Amino acid sequence: MGKTINTDDVVRAYVSLRDHKNEMKKRHSEELRPLNEKMAKIEGWLQRDLLARGVQSEKTASGTAYLSKVATATVKDRDAWLEFVKEKGMWDLIENRVSKSVVSDYLEETGDIIPGVNYEVTQVVRIRR
Repeated sequence: MGKTINTDDVVRAYVSLRDHKNEMKKRHSEELRPLNEKMAKIEGWLQRDLLARGVQSEKTASGTAYLSKVATATVKDRDAWLEFVKEKGMWDLIENRVSKSVVSDYLEETGDIIPGVNYEVTQVVRIRR
């Protein structure tokens, strides 16, 4: 007869696999570091070259290098930002999502779900050391 599997055996196997996976991720990240650094240097050289020549792109036999703009917007003063949104009625500045922690806290405090919000708690298995 074979060995009976128990919860400790299954958890041990899971933790071992997770550790192995994390080690692989770390090694992979370390292996990629020199490539990423070289690619960043090449990108910097190309950007300086295109800007110096006053061109937006250059097509070559190997591919095309081009300048692209990337925009980011973050909130540095939440109160000032919210006041602006209210004053101008620019509600589209606010992303359409709800904070699950605030919903959870509200439910715990009042016993009620916030109107217009779906809230669900599912049970999953997690494993820790």
